[in-house]
Amino acid sequence: MMSCPVVGLPTELIEEIVQYLIKELDEDEFYNSDSRRNLFPCALSCSAFFRPAIRALWHTVELLPLLKLLPGFEVVDGSYVINGELDDVSLARFDLYSFMVKKLLVFETHPVHHSVYSSLAVARPLPLPSLTSVYCHAKLFSLDETMFMLSPSVESVLFFSCNDQVLIDYLSALSVLQEEAPMLRSLSIYGVSGKDFDIATVSQLEDLRELELNLYNLRIKEMQGPFYPLELKRLGLNGAVYSVQSALMVLDVYEYSEIETFSLTGSVLPAEAGQEIFSAIFSQWSGSMTSLELDICIMVLDEVVEPDAEDPLSDFLSPLYSLENLEVFDLRYRGDNDSFTDILISDICEAWPNLTKLKMDSHGFENAPTVTSLKVLAERCPKLKQVSIPLDITNAPAINHDTHTNKSLPSSHTLESITFLVEGEISLQYLLANGSASLPYHLDVAFPFLKEVYIQSSIWDKVMGVIKLFQDARRTQAAVTVSA
Repeated sequence: MMSCPVVGLPTELIEEIVQYLIKELDEDEFYNSDSRRNLFPCALSCSAFFRPAIRALWHTVELLPLLKLLPGFEVVDGSYVINGELDDVSLARFDLYSFMVKKLLVFETHPVHHSVYSSLAVARPLPLPSLTSVYCHAKLFSLDETMFMLSPSVESVLFFSCNDQVLIDYLSALSVLQEEAPMLRSLSIYGVSGKDFDIATVSQLEDLRELELNLYNLRIKEMQGPFYPLELKRLGLNGAVYSVQSALMVLDVYEYSEIETFSLTGSVLPAEAGQEIFSAIFSQWSGSMTSLELDICIMVLDEVVEPDAEDPLSDFLSPLYSLENLEVFDLRYRGDNDSFTDILISDICEAWPNLTKLKMDSHGFENAPTVTSLKVLAERCPKLKQVSIPLDITNAPAINHDTHTNKSLPSSHTLESITFLVEGEISLQYLLANGSASLPYHLDVAFPFLKEVYIQSSIWDKVMGVIKLFQDARRTQAAVTVSA
């Protein structure tokens, strides 16, 4: 190994340098081949870089490289076996690298003979003591492999499109052997289908804080037994299609937990089924819920709303308006009456004055909220920090420049950034040609400290330029008026 010119640098700085060499495929830190090609020479080039680079290389691994650390690991008659002895020397080598593993990836099963796992289990019942997370995306994997998924440090486990029976067996074992994974707080299950899923295997994980569950094609067995956890804080349900029964059964299991964050995403439901879920949410967590995300497609809305309702969509959402402490509301809506209106914005602000984040999106922009909603947002939701809503930008009323000065701007709202979703290029062209001057004035009236306006469209850069130009002109004019 070469002499190292960076010996003596703080370890934190060296590790930060190593992190710059790591390219993340996503937020879960799946290291790609380029990352490894960069880290190998880095590890070998300098003694100061060796351990940080090796730790980064072994931070996230698949199962086979771990098994290859075992002595004499080779293929015999179509299956991997170990022909060496698991003595102190070979186990010390295995421990050196396995201790560095923080995340285990399982993408496919390998023909590993049962004797490999049984031999290792005798010497190392928990082979990955530092493991914090598991990502399993394998249609088939063996129950033997799950010994690598148990660790006293594991905090999160995600299963995607996995073998139903093995998954249930693993969860059953985990619920019985919770002392083997006492730190487990987050569980995500996607793509389990066909077989009846025993929700009791999850509910018995008493210390779980976060649960994500895909309901598509999932038949949940009615739970038998008094397993009603108290500690869950975040519950996410995905893929509820047509039937609401599975969703309601999950909600019932966690009735006594004080859920703070709930999401229902990727779901297509009749309106009546949607309101059943909303009513359950309100009745169980009206005081504890602070964040709500809905990504839903609702059919036959007219069957549940009042005939004289001013806004059918707001009437449909009304069971949720009794949530007392909501701070975050994220709505992506498709289906009947999918246009958002000023009435809907007004009702949301009236129900949840403590909102800090409001995001709304739909397919329908024919009756999008107008600039009237800007004033409503500013007056009724003084704590807002993030806003993203559809907006009708083509009909902003003109402003009398002589009467609108800083002296007539009573708002003290501190919102600094807002995003508008618009119908398309036609609206933006109209804005550029006719209405570009008035929108900045309305924004200034409602949000005098606004710094950024984003308009989601292919030509939003042009619009941003126009809005900034008029905002600067407006503030210059106001400053001149005040000084006079």
